[in-house]
Amino acid sequence: MFNLLRWAKDAAATIVVDPWEGSETTYVSMYRPQLDEIAKKLSQLGCIVRTRFRDSPSSRAELYTSDGRVVARVRVSGECCAPNKATIETSIVGRERDLFTRAFQYKGKSLEVEFKNLTASG
Repeated sequence: MFNLLRWAKDAAATIVVDPWEGSETTYVSMYRPQLDEIAKKLSQLGCIVRTRFRDSPSSRAELYTSDGRVVARVRVSGECCAPNKATIETSIVGRERDLFTRAFQYKGKSLEVEFKNLTASG
């Protein structure tokens, strides 16, 4: 009986939830590898940064710290199955913003990139 409970506890501890679940049909999901790379580079500056998908209030990716603080919100819009604009709300300034600009110059296609100040509401 105890072995069964121990196994159930170990099995529950290994469940992994994809932080991008539900993003498959969105433009922003096309740029997940680039956003993950930005998070990795920002993490090298001293604070671990991860990415996730948020569907509400609008489809977007978020870069956030381990304590839950959002450092950037990224929305990608487009028409006719082709993304054409990335809107990035962030408090990041300086050279680190260039990471976003370069991320959206991908596979020979360059998106218009617009930066906005990060606000507390989504």
